[in-house]
Amino acid sequence: MNRFGILLWCVLPAILAAPSCNRYLDVKPDKSLAVPKTLADCQALLNDYNTMNIGYPSVNIAAADDHYLALESWNAVSSVESRENYVWSPHVPPVVNHWLGPYKAVYQSNQVLEILEGMEEKTRNASYYQAMASALFFRAFAFHQLATVFAPVYEKESATMVLGIPLRLNAGLDYKTKRNTLEETYVRIVEDLKAALPHLPFKAEQKTKPSQAAAFAALSRVYLDMSDYANAGKYADSCLWLHDDLMDFNGLDAEVSVPIGRFNAEVLFHALAYPDPALSPSLALIDSNLIATYAATDLRKPVFFGAGTNPDINTHRFFKGSYDGSTTGLFIGLTTSEILLVRSECRMRLGDAAGAISDLNTLLTKRFESGQFEPISASADDPLDIILKERRKELVFRGRRWADLRRLNMESGFETELVRELDETSYRLPPNDPRYVMLIPQEVIETSDIAQNKR
Repeated sequence: MNRFGILLWCVLPAILAAPSCNRYLDVKPDKSLAVPKTLADCQALLNDYNTMNIGYPSVNIAAADDHYLALESWNAVSSVESRENYVWSPHVPPVVNHWLGPYKAVYQSNQVLEILEGMEEKTRNASYYQAMASALFFRAFAFHQLATVFAPVYEKESATMVLGIPLRLNAGLDYKTKRNTLEETYVRIVEDLKAALPHLPFKAEQKTKPSQAAAFAALSRVYLDMSDYANAGKYADSCLWLHDDLMDFNGLDAEVSVPIGRFNAEVLFHALAYPDPALSPSLALIDSNLIATYAATDLRKPVFFGAGTNPDINTHRFFKGSYDGSTTGLFIGLTTSEILLVRSECRMRLGDAAGAISDLNTLLTKRFESGQFEPISASADDPLDIILKERRKELVFRGRRWADLRRLNMESGFETELVRELDETSYRLPPNDPRYVMLIPQEVIETSDIAQNKR
């Protein structure tokens, strides 16, 4: 299905009798191409890296406060939508790719699930159930990426009364798309991941494929976004029991352009965001206040950030620490370092200060120059604040800052007002502003009757 066909599938019911719709919905790249119907076909669909692992939203990364654009760089951004997103415009929605990318993965996951459902029971072997579980994982992952951008932050008390995202649960075109409630959205994400768990391998042979460790990690991430710290901690613990490898940054070459390798020991599931022109390393400079939070012996500073072009400024200015092992791919997948921080935060919130600080020290020992890290004490002042600050420093440009801002803005004492400065003009995003929920792309609104997010 081509780009416009996917858009129609995302937002419209089928009008199969209309020739104009048939022209888009039934197009095939090759007339001899067979309709997918076998287990091998399902596996081929799930192995489609460009659809299942690439193209998730990045507008949340571009709108967060880890970087800034100088005026000349902002003017150089090729996309009007990207420029307006940078200053949190209340009226300009992002380009449709941020919506289409995840829904392509949903569509393909649903194709797999429908093929499998139609197969005879006698053919349902272990590979069958693993394919089913993988499709459920991919669908849940895509739904969650959409929810953190196009739906409000989860609050249990109001989740049944506010709109989430459209939950497309089959590959057909015979029903009208609607926005489900936020409660329905998160229930579906959790149910898909839990249903996938029993049939996935403990660890995947390739990190582009789902595993039990990745599913536990995804559940931990989702529950954290829901501020359900008991479940987030529980699933983080299950993930780390299966896979707790950490890279020692002392073994990385911070001088090279790409210090962190793709599919490294920490990666549980590999996924990339859609490239946003406002996040180009040649334009996006790291916030100086963020840079200042890294200690001199913290290896994350030279590993994550490249030196500025001005020799008179002794600092690190642009991001080069993607877990994609490239200068352009923004990694937003799942890693042990993230999940260790989730467990640390949850342990602290649930009263286990010793366990929380132990997790934090386990991570930081691998991030500082050998012999230079002084372990943090469980009796330190405001240990939760320490954990949250380390979370920001560790997960920079990983797609988590926007979600963290949204949930932490709901807590007294953790609110953050974002500020941009351009040409002596200040742009502000107060805590809990409606602009923390991105507008749905205009093409989707124009070709459907789903409700736009409020401003």
